[in-house]
Amino acid sequence: MFHARRIRDGAAASLPLSCVDLDEALIYQDARLMQTKAAKTITSYFLPVDPAYEVCFIEWVSYLQNELLFGHDDPVFPKPEIAVGENGFQVSGLSRDFYSNASKIREVVKSAFTSAGFAAFAPHSLRSTLTRWADKHYSSREAFKAFSQNLGHESVVTTVGSYCPVDEERQGELIRGE
Repeated sequence: MFHARRIRDGAAASLPLSCVDLDEALIYQDARLMQTKAAKTITSYFLPVDPAYEVCFIEWVSYLQNELLFGHDDPVFPKPEIAVGENGFQVSGLSRDFYSNASKIREVVKSAFTSAGFAAFAPHSLRSTLTRWADKHYSSREAFKAFSQNLGHESVVTTVGSYCPVDEERQGELIRGE
């Protein structure tokens, strides 16, 4: 099964290849090298979601390293190189530059959703989706705590409070055992 990584969009924009460990199936979010929330270093292990995601990510990292010869200090998600072409400006390749912030990543994610016929979700919405997934797949408190830490939360209360809303109707159903 695949192991999705879930890091914040600002961290993704500043993620260098040196922080990706495919052998250990993790991303080491080194706050000295990346824009992490509250400048906190976080180890995020891949989540067993779907094998297709893992294959795609491994192929992308391999492409950067083996075809484009990107090194450890280069970005996992590089900015495009722009050149003048027959019809004006166009993408001519990938630069070795990091994005200065996550705005372009947010734009790409929202565009991908709308192109697929969905609402324009922001990347942060994926944290809610993964938390709902984790709630069904990690039945022990210890496993869910590990998931919470994977998101960078020191307290599982933060994860549950932020990403596991229960409306009043559902509260009643749960309490009644429905």
